[in-house]
Amino acid sequence: MAAVTVDADDRPYAQLRSTTPATPNDLREVVLPAWTRTFTVESPTGGTALKVARTGVDDAAIGANYVDVVAGAGPRVFVASSGQQAAEITSIFVASTGAAVAFVVEAEAARR
Repeated sequence: MAAVTVDADDRPYAQLRSTTPATPNDLREVVLPAWTRTFTVESPTGGTALKVARTGVDDAAIGANYVDVVAGAGPRVFVASSGQQAAEITSIFVASTGAAVAFVVEAEAARR
């Protein structure tokens, strides 16, 4: 499976549901809209914890630099832009210790 893209036409708020690759600890690239100021990543209740990295390669193994997202704990908030310019983070990479784990990414045009 190739990278997945959050729909930019859904401004000011867009949501994407997808799954990590079938191989545990492999990455799924999520492309964020250019208007993204903040975004959240969530592993729904009953899922498996996620790992979110700023760099990586789709379908490749995750490196050592990532942030954990605890399953069932609610969405974890990230900042994509420090000001009014275009997003500084344009894509993220999501992995899990499980196979084909569901996740949700929500992009917002406003800062929280």
